[in-house]
Amino acid sequence: MSFREDGSAAVEWAARYLERVPELPVLAQVEPGEIRGRLPASPPEQGEPFAAILHDLDEVLLPGMTNWQHPRFFAYFSVTSSEPAMLAELLRAAGFTNIQSRQVDLCFVMLGEKPR
Repeated sequence: MSFREDGSAAVEWAARYLERVPELPVLAQVEPGEIRGRLPASPPEQGEPFAAILHDLDEVLLPGMTNWQHPRFFAYFSVTSSEPAMLAELLRAAGFTNIQSRQVDLCFVMLGEKPR
């Protein structure tokens, strides 16, 4: 278990999710409380392998998701994140937070406005 290996596995999981999202249902396929009932009632005594967490994403959490990335999801926003945005979020989480204000400035410019 390492940051690099687990990070690669997380990116691979996200890539597979984005590839298969058109085949998934748009809306959650569970009853209220069903996911909570499948999660542990107390924290584990020992950490579990990252692979087990990715497995739980598929088996426990994914059935309860509304798939905003789905091409037939038209409520609120048609899509909430792109692959470049996901990678940017990864880098932001690593500590590069000062880039966000510049991104906002660039959005203003793209909209024909002056940056703040």
